[in-house]
Amino acid sequence: MLKKRPKSNFSPKDVGEIFIGAVILALPISVTEEVWQLGSELALWRTALISLASIVSIGFFGFYKFYGGSLDGVFTEFCARVFTVYLIANLVALVGLLVIDRLPLIEDPIVAINRIILVAFPASFSATIVDSLR
Repeated sequence: MLKKRPKSNFSPKDVGEIFIGAVILALPISVTEEVWQLGSELALWRTALISLASIVSIGFFGFYKFYGGSLDGVFTEFCARVFTVYLIANLVALVGLLVIDRLPLIEDPIVAINRIILVAFPASFSATIVDSLR
């Protein structure tokens, strides 16, 4: 007997929830001098580790919360959810830092990347939590 594929549960509504969740923490954190300073001082490889930790955490939370610990037939949807959360959190961080003129994209792109990832780290968690509220 063939297993029935679970119904998709990742919708445009979820994307809206992810966006609102990312804004909840990204905007307040993007205006802190600590993030600006740390973004200027942190080595890029350390920022990459923070980024990886964020993606892994989003993945584990989603794996258990949204998919009940099984990805049978929904692996692509799972990957899309994790990617969407992380992408939106980074875009919200980018826009927030750009608006307050703390994103030196042209002058110092490494600092800009560091700051975006540092702000997106907690923003991706709040995005995932808001998305999980039903």
